[in-house]
Amino acid sequence: YKRLISSFLFWCFFPSHMKAIFQLMERTHGKQPNDPKTDLAELYTEWNDRVVAAIPKERLLVFNVKQGWEPLCKFLGKPVPDTPFPRVNSREELKQLVINIKRRVALEKFLKLLKFLGAVGILSSIGYVCATKTSWFKAIQFCKGY
Repeated sequence: YKRLISSFLFWCFFPSHMKAIFQLMERTHGKQPNDPKTDLAELYTEWNDRVVAAIPKERLLVFNVKQGWEPLCKFLGKPVPDTPFPRVNSREELKQLVINIKRRVALEKFLKLLKFLGAVGILSSIGYVCATKTSWFKAIQFCKGY
């Protein structure tokens, strides 16, 4: 029961790009990422282990960006550039990215709520007019206070 409600709310109010990512994760791993019982760190580790097991060692580079240019260039058979290794996605950049995503998600949720409330208002108006057999003209006059 709780899972059904959780799934309904997820699909109604989660951004569409996240729905696609979660569907792909579920197909790949056989687990729902939005389920509180799912350990996402474990999924990540399992996926890395599967990749390492499936790809021949000579074709796979297990790389951490903290290592810099050397292992990457060696693996690709390219010279090490004179420029420093790019340092992006700093803690502050990621914090700002999360803030922006949360704002966009909140706006999407708010707009969906407005659409829902608008639909409820329209259906309520139709129900009132049908139930009271009042003409639309009289209903509008009543709302204006005539």
